[in-house]
Amino acid sequence: MKISKLNIVVFLIASLYILLSINSAKRGGDFDVYLDAAIKLSKGENIYVAPFINGLQYFYSPLFALLLEPFTTNFFIIEFLWLIISGVFLIRIFKLCSNYLNFNILSQKENYLFVVITSFFIIRFLLYNIGMIQITVFLLWCILESISYINKGKSIHGAFLLALAINIKLMPLVFLPYLLYRAKFKAFLWVVIFSIVFLFLPSIFIGFDFNNFLLSEWLKVINPVNKEHLIEPFSDSQSLVGLVPVFISDTIGDININRNFFHLSIEKAVLITNLARLGLILFTLFFLNKPFKVLDKLTEFRAIAYICLIVPMIFPHQQKYAFL
Repeated sequence: MKISKLNIVVFLIASLYILLSINSAKRGGDFDVYLDAAIKLSKGENIYVAPFINGLQYFYSPLFALLLEPFTTNFFIIEFLWLIISGVFLIRIFKLCSNYLNFNILSQKENYLFVVITSFFIIRFLLYNIGMIQITVFLLWCILESISYINKGKSIHGAFLLALAINIKLMPLVFLPYLLYRAKFKAFLWVVIFSIVFLFLPSIFIGFDFNNFLLSEWLKVINPVNKEHLIEPFSDSQSLVGLVPVFISDTIGDININRNFFHLSIEKAVLITNLARLGLILFTLFFLNKPFKVLDKLTEFRAIAYICLIVPMIFPHQQKYAFL
């Protein structure tokens, strides 16, 4: 049987991905934090207060910790399997993105070149996600798959996925206004319904009072007006709250360099940062075009891509892996 060059390349990439996944699972990563929260939940503890494994705060929902409860016996196996599943999500993401593009205008050689160039630009962020055992790939798949379902008239399927992603990590919440702008009112309503259900679903297993307590504790942690979310002067913070204030106020970060061009008050620095956020959000209109209008596939893809791009810029507590 003749083996093509493409098959060899696919085999080598898959092998490399598996080896990287094994290495990451051995070292552990952010998934340790999720599994540790699941263990604490099984013991009836507050998952949003210290002590935290690796000193990292748990920022995700009670439901996510509950879903992980059955998988806490062996961190290595679970984290390795999660990375393999994430690899499957990546393949599906590539397929979903490809559906928006017309590859017929390119020759086979140009198609390969397109894939190579695209892979070059995403490889860094993909490696961050593998190395840190993150859930960004899953969230991106949920967003693209949900929109695909909704565009096909399967509003409930799409809404279920999007609501689940929003419940786990709030970042996909920005696609709710997108659904309204696109006149996907049925899908929007189902996302709201599923979101409410997912908030209170853990009550069946951990009790109504304990679930309400955890929801209130979660809100305290993720509240965007918290002082620690207004300015993040640390080198690993990649959003605007980590970029803008350090240049315009007397903010001291973990880089031993004076980066202040101006010496504005903290209040003014926060205001300017929020205006920058607003500017990025309003620029979405450039890609969305007219409301309630059916777009061609490429225009829709650009709009979705831009929204995904600004999400890690406008949300606090974002790191490099979020730019995938």
